[in-house]
Amino acid sequence: MPLSKYDRAFGGKRGSAAKAKRAMARTYGSKKKAEQVFYSTVNERLDDRAGKGGLRRAVRAERRRRRKA
Repeated sequence: MPLSKYDRAFGGKRGSAAKAKRAMARTYGSKKKAEQVFYSTVNERLDDRAGKGGLRRAVRAERRRRRKA
């Protein structure tokens, strides 16, 4: 699955999620721990930004609109 899906959680710029994941891999060493921290950070940021799932809902709605167009 492409990491670009999570760019919004790390500032919204293209490639920001990939950059954050690489930094976490350097920081935490093991791949398993780095992935665990990365995805928990993503979940925390996406849930907290617009109130428990608000941003996730908005992202899904935007994807639906793009598919229909």
